[in-house]
Amino acid sequence: MTLLDAGDRLVKKTGLYRMTMIESSQPRALRWWPLLILLSIAAGYAMIVSIPDGSFLGGRFTQRSFATLIVANVLFFGGFSLANMIRFLGPRLGSRLGSEILDERELAIRSRAFAMSGSFIAWVAVLGCFWFGAAPFVDGWMPRAPQEWAFLAMALEAWVLTLPVLIASWLQRRPDADE
Repeated sequence: MTLLDAGDRLVKKTGLYRMTMIESSQPRALRWWPLLILLSIAAGYAMIVSIPDGSFLGGRFTQRSFATLIVANVLFFGGFSLANMIRFLGPRLGSRLGSEILDERELAIRSRAFAMSGSFIAWVAVLGCFWFGAAPFVDGWMPRAPQEWAFLAMALEAWVLTLPVLIASWLQRRPDADE
């Protein structure tokens, strides 16, 4: 077996060949992976903003806060990277390379998934605007540094990318045992 054959076997075993136009693939319902990605992003963001001085520029930091920052960045940026890739590996939503023609059932699932995720994100954004307007008056939390605002925008973008995959995965019927 040559090195190229071993690479081909690895790519087929991991399922990454679905990202190419060479072979058509069966769509997979990723029921739990998108949820883990969303939780990873939320946990990473919460850990990043919990550090008193996240930039460590001119501030004193401990080994514990440094370890927390490393774990938080791994969770956040790992989740963000996976959020950008999960739509290629999950159910067919018309976001893969090449021209995909979706049937009526897939179009209905796609429409429902994007409508539900868009409604959820819109409500989160509206409630966030109200909260950030009221937070200074009630001594509530809000991002205090420009980096935290940027991380919040990246987290919202990752949720926009991952939530339709999660919803479409749960809207699909489970395959029969003989399939």
